[in-house]
Amino acid sequence: MKESPFPFIRFYQVPRDCADYNGVDGVHYIYVSSMGKQLQVSCEQGWTVLMRRTGPELNFSRSWVDYRDGFGDVAGDHWLGLEAFHHLTNQGNYSLMVEFGLPFSTYDADNDENIMSRNCADEFKGGWWYRDCTHIVLTGKMATMDCTTFYYQQFKHTGLDDGNKEYLLSAAVLKIKQLT
Repeated sequence: MKESPFPFIRFYQVPRDCADYNGVDGVHYIYVSSMGKQLQVSCEQGWTVLMRRTGPELNFSRSWVDYRDGFGDVAGDHWLGLEAFHHLTNQGNYSLMVEFGLPFSTYDADNDENIMSRNCADEFKGGWWYRDCTHIVLTGKMATMDCTTFYYQQFKHTGLDDGNKEYLLSAAVLKIKQLT
């Protein structure tokens, strides 16, 4: 707490990200000054959760506007939003940086630079930073099995000669934490 020249006024630092909650996990509010508003976020040991996906219940096949603004419930599966990602990571230096060098694609905004004119976001049922539909797609369609997993594919032209097999993932979480 900052000292005030007036004893009846107290100044409190408004939390800018989950690190300001000193390791207290859960759903908290942070103030993002460049957005001019508070955001409700999920915090895990000082990390701000940008995306959590643990099962097929939340549909990640969404529009550009949904990915920009965010969707889901921050207490569970969610996507915080590209606008929030941008403003949060511009508050300082963070330990996670998305560096695909590719534009973000959704089913209604095909920016995936696919040489076969495929819409990767539409094909894999989720927005992501695609290039020729070969990246791990944490927002893609879920596996069609009894277990709650979703898949990604490694294709031969990635350098991994695995015969285009599918690999199952059980969960995905993207988090950021400001460097000190």
